[in-house]
Amino acid sequence: MSLFSFGKSAPAGPADKVWKTRKACLKGMVMQSLLALKNSQLPVVVTFFEESHIELLEFLKSSGVPYAVINTLSASEILQLKGTVCILDVFSASSPGINIPK
Repeated sequence: MSLFSFGKSAPAGPADKVWKTRKACLKGMVMQSLLALKNSQLPVVVTFFEESHIELLEFLKSSGVPYAVINTLSASEILQLKGTVCILDVFSASSPGINIPK
């Protein structure tokens, strides 16, 4: 409830998440992504640094989480990736498309 309203308060918006360690951050991010998948949403993770991108891919590979590396933002291709965490690759300009690790 705000200062001058007497009705119901507005619903809370999305909350930012902060983790203390790098490992906790990766684990928390993956848990949030898996929760989004459970809710029939399509999680897309974007990293701003190449080192973070590589570290995230290694963590996902070692955790056994289904993921796909997206090099382009083609909506029709991305919407077909149900049940996978999408990782946007902004660091490599080669081979546009979707790379699903085996």
